[in-house]
Order: sequence, then C-alpha cells, then structure tokens
Amino acid sequence: MREKIYEFERYHRPKNHTLEVARLAANAALTAPKSGGVDQVECEILTEDELLSLADTMEREAHAFPEPTRRRFLYEAVMVRESDACLVIGNYRAAGTPLDAGCGFCAGRMDCSFVYNARKTEHGQIDLTAVTPEEREKVPFNGPMCVVRDLDLGIAVGSALLITQRLLVDAMPLYTVSVAAQREGILPRSWMKVAILMASRQKSPYVDILPDYHLHNLATMEDDLRKMFVTLRMVYWYDYKSWYPKWEKTPVDDTGKE
Repeated sequence: MREKIYEFERYHRPKNHTLEVARLAANAALTAPKSGGVDQVECEILTEDELLSLADTMEREAHAFPEPTRRRFLYEAVMVRESDACLVIGNYRAAGTPLDAGCGFCAGRMDCSFVYNARKTEHGQIDLTAVTPEEREKVPFNGPMCVVRDLDLGIAVGSALLITQRLLVDAMPLYTVSVAAQREGILPRSWMKVAILMASRQKSPYVDILPDYHLHNLATMEDDLRKMFVTLRMVYWYDYKSWYPKWEKTPVDDTGKE
C-alpha cells in the first residue's frame, strides 16, 4: 500500500500524528519523577472545537490584563487556532496536599504553616471547597501552593517537551493558554496547570510572528483574499462565453495539393 501525506490537505492528516505525539508526551509527564513517589499529575488533550473555545476565552481574558500581557493573550490566541492539539498538565496535590517535608520553599519557614494558615483546615486537612469561585477568579492561579509539588509539575512538563523535541513536533508551553485552561475548567482538580500547544507544520506557528499578529495572520490574510476575489467576480463583465476567440473561416490554400 502506498500512502502520500501532504501538509496542506483540507483536513490536515498530520494532525493525527500530532495527536499521537501528544499522547506520548502525556505518558512522559505521568511517568516523570515525583516527590514522595505518589501520583499527583493529570493530563488532558484538547483538539478542534476545544481549541477554538480556548482561543475565544483567551481573547475575553486579555482585557483583564494591562499591556503588554493583554497583547500576549491576543497574539497567542491566534497560535491556539493554528495548533493541532493542546496538552494540559496539572498537579492536583499542589494546593490541597503539601508534601509536609518542612522544606521552607513556600515562605522561608522550615515548616508548611504558610500554606496551611492561608487555607481553611479541618483536622489537619486543607478544605479547598471553602474557596469560592469568585475568590478563584480574582487571580489566574489561587495560592499559596506547595512549591515542591509545583516543581514536580515543572519536571512533568519538561518530560513532555522532551518527547515533542525528540519526535520533531513544534511545541510551546504558554502562560496565557494555561490561564485560559484554568478559566475553562480544564482539569478542575488541579489548581496549578501548564498548557502546551503542539503543531506539525513546515513552519512553526509559535515563532517569527508579525506585529499586531491578532490582525495580521494567515487566517485573516486568507479571508481578505477570499473577500477581494469574490468582490471582483461580481464586477459587471460580458458573459464569459463572449470572451472566447471568434472562429473565422479562412481561404483554403490549394498550393501543393495533388
């Protein structure tokens, strides 16, 4: 069997290949080393309509931030639409179950009191249900959190990116997309998460972008060309059949005939 693969197919078959790499990257994140050796990382892969919804959320969230962060949200929303998949990696222990190692990373005190005192607790357990949705919405990521757990999340993200690098798929972890994933309720158990965009293109969609990228990108340029072409077609011309060259009967040259 012969199989040809082109980048610019209507439904872009390499998108399926990117999805396979995203699954392998998620596997790498789940199997990455973790403090205490306990499960604490979860993953979710977003594609197609979920990416469009994520980009719409980024454009809404953009106006809650000052410049230049607002512009980053708008620019990177375009990158979401140009991606094949988004891998969201979260740590569901960072906010509610610290390592309790007394490392002092969170506040400089050699205990975990900084995290516990900032939350409502019951019998030594942090009650995250006491935090209202309005309180969580005030900031992109509601803390404090266990720094060791967050470091474990960083190791998981690095492991996932190693897979994308080895398999030559363009990938980019972005703060703006991570905030949008938080607002969309992706991985609700994880109060800290990182979103990684992935794409299989001949040119990475995440670097070398134009100024005002939310206005000047491939999608808007294609749409402008389509608009101009359709408008020009409606200009009054003669019927296309009248453009055909007229056939005229010419005198027959009998020279050389037998």
